[in-house]
Amino acid sequence: MKKHILLITISMLILPLFLIAIAWVVFNKFIFDNPNFWYGYMAYFGTIVLASVSLWQNENAKETNERMTQQQLRQKIGYFSLKENEGEMRKINKFSDIQVGQIYSLDGKLDESKEKTLNVFLKNIGEDLIILKSLNASINNICTSVPCDINNILKNETIAFFIDVSSSYQSEALEIDLIFRLQNIAGVDYTQEMSISCYNTKATAHGTYRIEKFKSSFSFNKG
Repeated sequence: MKKHILLITISMLILPLFLIAIAWVVFNKFIFDNPNFWYGYMAYFGTIVLASVSLWQNENAKETNERMTQQQLRQKIGYFSLKENEGEMRKINKFSDIQVGQIYSLDGKLDESKEKTLNVFLKNIGEDLIILKSLNASINNICTSVPCDINNILKNETIAFFIDVSSSYQSEALEIDLIFRLQNIAGVDYTQEMSISCYNTKATAHGTYRIEKFKSSFSFNKG
């Protein structure tokens, strides 16, 4: 918008000069030495400049208000963190172990189709509802699928993400990278990137993994 204001201002200031230049070439009328023309042009020049400055200031105020509004909206977002242990278990490890397999259906039966699926519990610890737009994941730098039927995660709600670990089944260690495309209730669009390093404790046949390192970062998307 500021570029448009600048271009329009320059065009309006040049236009009278351009027109009398045409009159000089076409009709052989030389007006550049006419004092009345320059008096009128100076008044015209001042009016255009004042109008342009006013528009520029209004645009600055609009941009400032938009930035302040966006900052306020960004202060209230939801975001994920790993499920944490409580009580005595917290002294052993801050975060709960994650395991492969041993996933039960709603009727209480063991779901054998998820024998090579990593069950990761994530909690919304932010200040707002999370609207999940998309999720990409990789295990040990290999892209994998993460189906999720839940799109809205309430504040303080914990949900399970089932990550296919067929390519790294029963590995000694896992490097898990998750990229979430999220929105808050105000429509602010942002990305959360999560990295989890864990090792196999051999506590179960399929694999139970203890968290060694957990990192999370955010970036706000333009638009």
